[in-house]
Amino acid sequence: MAYGHSFAARRTDRVAPDGLSRDAARLRTLLFDDAALVTMALEVTTGSEEGTLANWRLAAELDLPVALHVLGRIGEEPPLTMLRRLGLLAAHGRRATYIHATDLDASQYALIRDSGGHLSITPAIEMLMGQGYPPLLDALDAGLAPSLSADVEVTVPSDMFTQMRAALQAVRQAAHARARLDGSGPVMVTAGQVLSFATIEGARALGLDDRTGSLTVGKQADLIVLSTGRPGMRPVHDPAAAVVLAADRGDVDTVVVAGRVVKEGGRLLDADALPRLYRQADALRGRLAAPER
Repeated sequence: MAYGHSFAARRTDRVAPDGLSRDAARLRTLLFDDAALVTMALEVTTGSEEGTLANWRLAAELDLPVALHVLGRIGEEPPLTMLRRLGLLAAHGRRATYIHATDLDASQYALIRDSGGHLSITPAIEMLMGQGYPPLLDALDAGLAPSLSADVEVTVPSDMFTQMRAALQAVRQAAHARARLDGSGPVMVTAGQVLSFATIEGARALGLDDRTGSLTVGKQADLIVLSTGRPGMRPVHDPAAAVVLAADRGDVDTVVVAGRVVKEGGRLLDADALPRLYRQADALRGRLAAPER
């Protein structure tokens, strides 16, 4: 879970100076521990250097990783250059995940790489909302293996199947476009690479690769078993390609979370889980849609 101010508050900086500190510390103490299934990061995006320094220092005090939305802008100091000038990359860069990271030049990706930071690219939302072209090829050029995320779950599907397909389409298009410009052969990013973006690279970005992200002896049992029973999944020649190019949420047969089976044979084992969530979602929608008084 990434905790931070609302977008409007970040953009206007009209927030009590100690509001984020007090509430973030409360949540860190009461709700989360390092072994929990839900872990906490601090979303440190802000519109001022003062706010940037305060939020990164708070993350260090609370021993939390940071996440921040980064979009390059012409005419401004490049974002990673500013963070380096403020001393934040050297002090905390290894625990930082940069979301989007679009419209950056090679020097900015090098700063992320050299500081030990991570990328989280949201290919579907970046193309849909005009946040820049997903920089997957640029990241790979810089020696960065990106992770994938959804960013705006009410705008695009939040499942990893959608993100993997969007990522593969985006990076292949970028490779073909580059090949047309310089006459070289396109660098073919494989389905297996993209599958790793959605699994182990996501775990690394979250600092959880010692417990999840791969089927490895000693890690907790987190896995999804897919069915190949429908025509769209047969015949399976390349398992990674089948997952990335053909599979969807409807193919999920079994889900195991930290060793506990929560879905089996295509059915949730907690029969009331979805109806309960539906009721909560409907109630929330009603509150949000109610006219202000």
